[in-house]
Amino acid sequence: MSSQIRRRSLAALVAPLVFLPAALGAQGVYRIDPNPRSIQVHLETSLRLEKAAMERLDAPDEALRLTWQAYEYLRAANTNLQHNIDLAKFPNPLFQLANPKLQQARDYLRQARGALKDPERIARNTSSEAAAERLRQSAHLIELVLVSSF
Repeated sequence: MSSQIRRRSLAALVAPLVFLPAALGAQGVYRIDPNPRSIQVHLETSLRLEKAAMERLDAPDEALRLTWQAYEYLRAANTNLQHNIDLAKFPNPLFQLANPKLQQARDYLRQARGALKDPERIARNTSSEAAAERLRQSAHLIELVLVSSF
């Protein structure tokens, strides 16, 4: 009787893990890897994409695409960092301090993307200024995390 309960419990725990990779996306950016090196690579890639987006603000479509890609890498890094904190027996206290900074950087990237998508701001020519400010703020936070935590 107890072995049957154990098998059912195990099946209930394993079933979500089977479908998790498919649900997270096919690009490979979303693969959960709590390894600090993987987190660092995602942060560096996001930072590089943000800087490219700042240089391409004269082409709103290109800047919008780069901003979204930077957001995806930052989201993956933030998710991996959170998993590292959750799974570690002795979590890195610097990672715990970095987590809110990465959340704020994600918010800034979403705001930059919103500014680039807003047709009224584009018509008034203020979208690139607002997006540039948010991209700078996000890049600054990511640089702080890279310097302080890695």
